[in-house]
Amino acid sequence: MVRTTFSFLPSRNLNIKQFSYLALFCLLFSIQQTIGQSQIILVDDNSQPVKEDKRWLTEYDRNALNSHKLAYFKRSGFKEVYGGECFENNKRLFNMLTCQSNELYSRDKHFMTFLVIYRVLSLQEITFWKKVFPKFKSNINESHIDQIKGYIRPTYGQKADTNWKQYVHYYTQKKAKQMFNADSVISLIIPLKPGEYYKGKYKYLEAIFIQKNGCGYATLNCFYDETGKKKRSKYLKKLQGVLRFVEKPQYTSSQLDHKWLLLGGSR
Repeated sequence: MVRTTFSFLPSRNLNIKQFSYLALFCLLFSIQQTIGQSQIILVDDNSQPVKEDKRWLTEYDRNALNSHKLAYFKRSGFKEVYGGECFENNKRLFNMLTCQSNELYSRDKHFMTFLVIYRVLSLQEITFWKKVFPKFKSNINESHIDQIKGYIRPTYGQKADTNWKQYVHYYTQKKAKQMFNADSVISLIIPLKPGEYYKGKYKYLEAIFIQKNGCGYATLNCFYDETGKKKRSKYLKKLQGVLRFVEKPQYTSSQLDHKWLLLGGSR
């Protein structure tokens, strides 16, 4: 069973009414995910539809991709690995990444990445959360920034997110469109110490955020071992296009706050 979690967590200081609303929402959300599935685009290297037995993404992930107008494209040189990872023996990674799924490993096993996609909430769900938490934000074009700040705080200090741009690298708009048909592609290097290495061998972590206005964002959490770091550019080149935004934004900027919210920001 794949365990999927949101990086957004409401305040722990809940009153009885808020706790009751939260419990009810979780129950309804679970039922919804069981019975509802949208049609999404999954294509192979030759741009042909992927047969059902090849689909390694969970139903939740497929719905999440569809809600962002994203398509997943298989890439040669990578192996899809089923299952999930909650970093039970790695406190640092658990506190920052919680649980991840959608694993891709390079054939030489010197590199791996998690594809992280959070479903866009419906208008009804946004209305619910805003009733429970009046300060709940709903700007789809800024949710990736909240997520970046959520990675920066435990890495560089709680106040480091004030100047978050000094820690990231923006690809050019031309490169962002070429790589993922995105408006923005942002890279964040996250230093790891001995004892924090993933599986004891992946010493280097890089988070790559891809974002398109009106659609949302996804994250590629990339791990490299010592050998893999030397071939970073090779892996990233092969990984280009693994996710692509496939339709024009459906809503104008003035409508975004009223129609959609990404459940993806650490606040």
